[in-house]
Amino acid sequence: MKIVASMDSFKGSLSSSKAGKAVSEGALLAGESCEVFLLADGGEGTSEAITEGYEAKTLTVSGPLGDQVSARYFVRDDRAVLDIAECSGLTLVKDKDILNSSTFGLGELLRAVIGEGARDITLCLGGSATSDCGAGILEALGAVFLDSQGRRLTGRPSDLLELASCDLTAVREIVDGIAIRALCDVTNPLMGSNGAAFVFAPQKGASSTDIILLEKAAGTFSSIVTPGLDTGVPGFGAAGGLGYCLSAVLGAPLVPGAPFVIESTGLINRLGPDVDIFITGEGRADKTSTGGKAAYEACRAARTAGVRHVYVIAGSSDITAEEFGCDRILTLPDTEDKMEEDVAIRNITAAAFEIVSSFKG
Repeated sequence: MKIVASMDSFKGSLSSSKAGKAVSEGALLAGESCEVFLLADGGEGTSEAITEGYEAKTLTVSGPLGDQVSARYFVRDDRAVLDIAECSGLTLVKDKDILNSSTFGLGELLRAVIGEGARDITLCLGGSATSDCGAGILEALGAVFLDSQGRRLTGRPSDLLELASCDLTAVREIVDGIAIRALCDVTNPLMGSNGAAFVFAPQKGASSTDIILLEKAAGTFSSIVTPGLDTGVPGFGAAGGLGYCLSAVLGAPLVPGAPFVIESTGLINRLGPDVDIFITGEGRADKTSTGGKAAYEACRAARTAGVRHVYVIAGSSDITAEEFGCDRILTLPDTEDKMEEDVAIRNITAAAFEIVSSFKG
């Protein structure tokens, strides 16, 4: 029996690699081996999934609120992979202050890897603590922001409210000839009811007043940096508007994360009619999963490749197997969306054992 597994992380509980290992252990208990691939969609775990053979390095840069943090990045020849969560991530913030949070540290990291010779750079946009539309990155790359009195401003949203002009000359010189791509798992625009401020800022600590100010800051910033540009482009709202900055200002394509990972890890080449069982999973399977989340995209790739049976293991679910595109969704006991690591491992192992055993009579 040929079994392949590719599990997304169970956010707050388990990494992709540990979830995949749990599936493999369950298959082994049922007497079968299982080939495991990492899975992610641009958020948590993406850099780990796509950097096999890369060298991991660290650099001290500014955190979301200006404190110093040690950020990992990955390099191989002239390629580099950067993860926004490493330097501008929500897990780095104890006291949330979104109006004064910035992606400046990610800009420092980007500038450093370019200085080291990177010419092909992939940015993973999940898990940000910021909503500065990428202004912090531009500031770190040398952008000059001024208010109406000619006073210099930072790239923090609180300052962007006063923005009157900007000079991106230094930025364009640094990124000239550099290929940058941004991996993301959302299609939200920059502004509006489905934009960065209204949808994502509340989970980053924004009050209702903060949201209005962030929306105003985004409008002011975009109208000055890219006057006349349509900010409704899908993905512009990723990572607090970072998608807008990377695409509209730095020329980076916004790439759906899950398909990119599925191809980069080699999973796409392993799926086919010779695979009897494919197992994927995530912390919560719901309607949002069908909008490009990793497990859903993995299911779709497996079905397209002709895999015989496709299963999903989820911490919880409110979507049918038919809607998800799989044979069955197995939900785990003792959980809503999060559980202790040892509990998650035990439950996933048991679910995988159940799946494989059902085919062995």
